[in-house]
Amino acid sequence: MSLNHITFFSKSINIFTNMTVILPEFGPVPAGGYPTLYLLHGYTDDFNAWTRWTAIERYAGEYQVVVVMPDVQKSFYCDFANIENGYKYWTFASEELIDVTRRFFRLSNRREDTSVAGLSMGGFGAFKCALNRPDVFGSGANLSGVIDIEDAFNRVNQTELKMVLGDLESYQNSPNDLFVAAERTSKLAVKPRLYQFCGTDDFLYESNIKFKEFIGKLGFDYTYEEAPGGHEWRLWDIYILKVLQWLNLEKIGDFGL
Repeated sequence: MSLNHITFFSKSINIFTNMTVILPEFGPVPAGGYPTLYLLHGYTDDFNAWTRWTAIERYAGEYQVVVVMPDVQKSFYCDFANIENGYKYWTFASEELIDVTRRFFRLSNRREDTSVAGLSMGGFGAFKCALNRPDVFGSGANLSGVIDIEDAFNRVNQTELKMVLGDLESYQNSPNDLFVAAERTSKLAVKPRLYQFCGTDDFLYESNIKFKEFIGKLGFDYTYEEAPGGHEWRLWDIYILKVLQWLNLEKIGDFGL
């Protein structure tokens, strides 16, 4: 595998930004381009977090897949409230990032080959992308994710969150409300496949179970798993490999990695 640090200018957030990209080095390029996993970081992490704390590079080496890990600061994958120029992180994650990476690399533009996953804040971002842009993302995986933004308001700096989201009332019934997005998308002919994991000792476990019970009634191709443990990299290292297996990617071997 090739591990690449890319710096580029983003029109959406009006600043140079970074991403880490894992590229296959072995085997033929699939017809139509590589399948892609956009892998999203959590609230206090950055674009290096997944490669720093998990074996994602080694895991990706077993599959013919490009893994893109962007940097979105503490944005909750949202266009910042009341800021007109720049800081449009939702536009960045759901539109510009897709366009940029498809221009930079030989990626498939088929939704069936385009997946998104993340942990904690990134889990929220992954489900937000999959549920609001099923035309782009065929699959979405949420590991120990924030499900209800009200949980975030109760745990992190409220001044920061209000800058991103506005007040809590503006979140409800918006694209940021995963329950509303899931119900709306459930009525579409084409829906994303969804995978959800949470540790049973995680402080977000209760809201994850609430979402599990809600979405189980909506007719999605949906997989839920849990295991003992909290909000921790030990679990995310295990379950990101399970996500790659769940995506039904072609396994091409480990090439000695």
